[in-house]
Amino acid sequence: MKIALIYGGKSCEHDISIITACQVAPALKNHELYRIYADRQNRWWLLEGDFTPRQHLFLKPKKRAFFKTGESNLYFKNGLFVKKIPIDAAVLAFHGVNGEDGTAQGVLELAGVPYTSAGVASSGVCMDKLLMKSCFEGIGVPVLFGMELRSCDDDNARKDVADLVGFPLIVKPANLGSSIGISVCHDEAEFSGALETAFSFDDRVLVEQALTDFYEVNCSAMMSDGEILVSELEKPCAKDEILSFADKYVRGEKNRAFREFPFDCELKEEIRYTAHKIYRRLNLSGVVRTDFLVDRYTGAFYVNEVNTLPGSLAYYFWKDLFTPEQFADTLIKEAAERKSARDKLTFAYDSQVLKGAYGAKNQKS
Repeated sequence: MKIALIYGGKSCEHDISIITACQVAPALKNHELYRIYADRQNRWWLLEGDFTPRQHLFLKPKKRAFFKTGESNLYFKNGLFVKKIPIDAAVLAFHGVNGEDGTAQGVLELAGVPYTSAGVASSGVCMDKLLMKSCFEGIGVPVLFGMELRSCDDDNARKDVADLVGFPLIVKPANLGSSIGISVCHDEAEFSGALETAFSFDDRVLVEQALTDFYEVNCSAMMSDGEILVSELEKPCAKDEILSFADKYVRGEKNRAFREFPFDCELKEEIRYTAHKIYRRLNLSGVVRTDFLVDRYTGAFYVNEVNTLPGSLAYYFWKDLFTPEQFADTLIKEAAERKSARDKLTFAYDSQVLKGAYGAKNQKS
């Protein structure tokens, strides 16, 4: 199959996306692979060759790449000429806005290319922490109390939110991942600084209750042969109060030895059931990772967020079930089946409206 691996993008998680793409590429060795790199200005390029993550710092790509609506072809400029390649499916390795948030999915949806990710609406909702929290509340999934602040809100509004949520609290940009821009606040001074940081990344932030004695648990879900599969649990480690960017990526390999996987606890089956429920009710597809918080004091758990394109595509949750090639092929097959099912729907309706009153009015004018 002709597969487009698409990654990068205008996002604070651009570099992490590159790492994921480089990890995924070897699993696609049985396919005719086309690497599409989206630079920090959202320009898409066709890369020729296999580059390491570090080599991406020095790329000088020459072939602009793009899709056209209504055509499942990848077009690229080769000098003065434009050439095209029919694409069977796209493997997405974006993280963050301008890729994971439904925008890239929309491009591929309009082009008619199957893609290994949640759809446009689901991706957008899960990228936006405020919308996601509202959806969770709507389907009866436990979440911590939180409120929205906008950059235009005055000091009185900010104080009211802090008073209602109560310290300690967490400030999160609405549309960011990898723990970027997130701060734990214990007093008003820390809150003010955290808002300044968060508003530099987004004009909307989530101010959320912070647990004081808790641990994190992650769970992955994916579709295979029409069935939602749910992984075992993982308990990651954190150096500080929350998992930081450094915990996840700078110290990532060192920390992995201290991660508990599979992790067992009394809440295991309830958490796995919730991950399955979220996957189904939010109409997710591809592979996702849902992050939970467990309060040691009360024994309750809360959903923190859903990553529709998790780092490394969350393969390490599934390595006992699939080889890397099988894992990639399962995602591609599911994407193709989803596209095929959608193509069978009716998208035309002969309303006769233009032949009726509107048509007559236009003829008279």
